[in-house]
This record gives sequence, structure tokens and C-alpha cells, in this order.
Amino acid sequence: MTKLQRHKEGKKHKLCAFVPLCLFLISLSGCATLTHNKDISPNNSDAYAHYCMGTIYENRREIDKAICEYESTIQGDRRAIIPRYILAKLYVRRGFIEQAVEQYRVLSELDPKNTRLSTVLGALYLHQGLTYSKTGDYERAVGSYKKLLKIFRSDLSYYYLGVAYERMGKIYHADRQFNRAIKLNPDYAEAYNYLGYMYIDRGKKLDKSIKLIKKALEIEPENGYFADSLGWGYYKRGMLDQAMLQLERAVELTKAEEDDPVIRDHLGDVYFQKKMYNKAIEQWEKAVELGVKDRKIIEEKIKNAGRK
Repeated sequence: MTKLQRHKEGKKHKLCAFVPLCLFLISLSGCATLTHNKDISPNNSDAYAHYCMGTIYENRREIDKAICEYESTIQGDRRAIIPRYILAKLYVRRGFIEQAVEQYRVLSELDPKNTRLSTVLGALYLHQGLTYSKTGDYERAVGSYKKLLKIFRSDLSYYYLGVAYERMGKIYHADRQFNRAIKLNPDYAEAYNYLGYMYIDRGKKLDKSIKLIKKALEIEPENGYFADSLGWGYYKRGMLDQAMLQLERAVELTKAEEDDPVIRDHLGDVYFQKKMYNKAIEQWEKAVELGVKDRKIIEEKIKNAGRK
């Protein structure tokens, strides 16, 4: 996770941090019962034979072989629902998300009254978008989140779309998505924080951004990452005393659970500007110890402060 992502998101989002997504999707797919059961016709001998073999392999837990047989089944009978449904679930189980998305998309067309299929498809688009974002493929992540939004217009969907746009440098588009998330959920602390820090880190709209982060802290007053965002906003405004107060608090709130090198770096910068050079060095050395990404830059800061 980049510096921007870690500090703008604050605590990791509840859904993504505490629920293993693959297991979440598998459980959803198991709930997506069919509204009607169009099975393979025994008269379609080839397709029916592959279907039977797929069932045998699945019962033996030979999943890859079962997948091959079910793939052959739907090639022989493209409108059969049950084998496609089983194939989609097996794709999810094996982590083949792209293939699962395509099968659930077709199932939604074949079984349009089944709203649970749409639920699974939406969850898969979310998973897909998060996976693309993790690998830095934000353009494809945007595509997945837009597809998700066609199914569910939720604060979560808009939030992650905003994150992807921000990582692409499309600030105007990111701003719109975060505001849409906030409109749907006025208590969405992560959205306030991310939106505010997005501008603070670029040195823009500082007063408005500070207000946004204060709102995030009203909702989650003990969130150390939000306190860091506020402190960094004060630092950018030249309000060093307020910045020091918030950043010291941010360190206290995070060091027991997950001591963060970027917060330490921020506090070091404030101490340096206040000519508290020994304290600045102490924070920067701690940032290096914690594995700060820009190690060479921090080490240069330490050398510079040592000359004062």
C-alpha cells in the first residue's frame, strides 16, 4: 500500500480487512439458488456425458477435471443453467475470478429473476476491482467498479472508484465519487479522510480539507490515521503547534497496534521546522527502523538535522 493509500484510507475498510474475499464470494455463490432448473437434456448425448463426468469428478474433489467437463457441457448446450451455475461456483473456488464473472453474467441473462445472482456478480466485480488496484492496474479497476455500480449504487462502490481515480491522478473524478459516497452515507469517515488528504498532500484546498478531516475525526475520534491527516494539513498551513499536537496524538494512537513510519516521518518534519532537531532525528530514525519506503530521503534528513 502506498503512503497516500495508507493514510487516506485510515484503518483498512471493514469489509476488505476482516473478511477473506474469496471465502466471502464462495459463501455468496452458494446462496444463489436458481429460480428454475434448466438442466441438460439426456437427448443431447455429448453434453450430457460431459455433465455426468463433471459430476463424478466434482464428487471426487478433482476440481480441475470437473471444470474441464463442465466447460465442455456448456459448449454443447449453451442455455443449460445448472452446469453453468456449478462451473461458476467452481471457478470462484479455484480463484478464477475473470471466468467466474463471465459465467455469472451469462447466468444473470438466462435467469433474470434471480436477484441473488446479481449479488454474487456485484461481489465478484468488487473483488476484481480490488485485485486490479492491488497490482496497480487502476484503469481496469475503474472498469470493474463501474460495472459494480450498475448493480449496486453503494457508498462502498463509489469509495473504491474514487480511490482508483485518485491513483490515476484523475482528481476531479475522484472528488465526485467520494462526494457521492458521502451523500449516500454521511457518516462515512474514510471517505471524508481520503478526500481531505487527497488535496492536502497536493497542497490544495487546505482549509476545506482540514474541515473534512475534522468531520472524519468527529465520527472516529480515536483513529490515529485521521489524526495524522489533520496534523499534516496543519503542517501544510504552517500551523506548527496544532500540527505537532495532532501528530503526537497520531503516534500515540497507532504505535501499539501498528506503528507507522509515515506518521513518524510527518512528526519529524514538524519537529524540524520548530528547531527541535534531536526530536526530529529520533522520529526519523524510528521511521527508518519501521521500514519507511523513502529510506534515502529520510537518512538525508537525519544528516541535515545533525548539522544544526
